Amino acid sequence: MNQNTAIMSLAPFTSAGVKQKTTELYALSDAALAVEANSVKTDFRLWMTNNFILDSTQTTYLNNLSDDATNYLGGQSAFCFVNRLPIILIEGTPAPGLTKWVHTENTAKIAANDNGDFSAEGTFIIKIVYE
Repeated sequence: MNQNTAIMSLAPFTSAGVKQKTTELYALSDAALAVEANSVKTDFRLWMTNNFILDSTQTTYLNNLSDDATNYLGGQSAFCFVNRLPIILIEGTPAPGLTKWVHTENTAKIAANDNGDFSAEGTFIIKIVYE
């Protein structure tokens, strides 16, 4: 657990909890937020367990996600963090016989030029669906 994570609260892994966590993160200094971005990008699973209250089902699901999925989620989260872009969780309703999936929608886009000017905008949406 890095120093910044140690002072932040654990949030429930719900739509409201993700909003709470991003509000807390985006109140950090740029340097402290960069540390969190590096942490989520480096080890998405560990960052999630250090920042969210996960029940045993959520922990098992997180641990069983492929490395490709966690690398993507960590990289996109890190990009959103450093650019203070919204991350939204949309929770699905579990249904017997259906498989839990994580779907994402990313409207992030950048503008950059050769003078070093850079801006980013958009939203990263994580949907939990049952199919």
